[in-house]
Amino acid sequence: MKKILLTSHHNEIESEKVFGLPSVVVQDYKVFPFHAEGALPLVVPALTFSRNELRAMVAETDLVILTGGHDVDTARYGESVRYPTVEVYSCRDDIEFGLLEAAVELRKPVFGICRGLQVINVFFGGSLHQNLHHDVSGTFGHCQPKEDIEKLLHPIMIESDSFLSRIFPESPEIMVNSFHNQSVNRLGNGLSVSATSSDGIIEAIEHTVYPIYAVQWHPEKSYRVDVASQQLIRAMVAL
Repeated sequence: MKKILLTSHHNEIESEKVFGLPSVVVQDYKVFPFHAEGALPLVVPALTFSRNELRAMVAETDLVILTGGHDVDTARYGESVRYPTVEVYSCRDDIEFGLLEAAVELRKPVFGICRGLQVINVFFGGSLHQNLHHDVSGTFGHCQPKEDIEKLLHPIMIESDSFLSRIFPESPEIMVNSFHNQSVNRLGNGLSVSATSSDGIIEAIEHTVYPIYAVQWHPEKSYRVDVASQQLIRAMVAL
């Protein structure tokens, strides 16, 4: 059974009121698709880890999953916060950037989901639209209601010779959900675009050297009802 290191939502504010420490929140939908595909998900706790500790975690697992959640600290791409919608959790940033550093060093595969894609882009020197609906003219709504967890919202166009084209060789477009108000602005070094939406938003990326892949949507949310989501999760577990 493959071991998957899986990050999850950090709720620093509420838990600090009670314990003085951040906490990890793990929704079932983030875990069960990977277990259903034969992997053992291991969730990273919201603690302060040394570089060596993070490296040891990555060394003992087969795949790192960077899941969705709140926003990457704007200071990591050289900007100040411009909108009240930006919510930053430094503990999670520290963990995920450290895990990525270790994964690159050890050549371990990484799969980023939503925020995970944004973390990967910033890690490699890219930047983000802090609020794409303010920063990008002509974009359609990319943040559907949270209760529509399994609903697919819009198509994405898959680039030829990308990791997605290998997963979906007969489907240049697939339908995806959408739960994000940030997106890639400047693409990071060594990254290539794997898919876009019709309004030009980058929906998937991959690294040209390392086994690092990411999507802006949430296949784990639509896993139960969508065949394409199942195929994508299955392919990532098989990395």
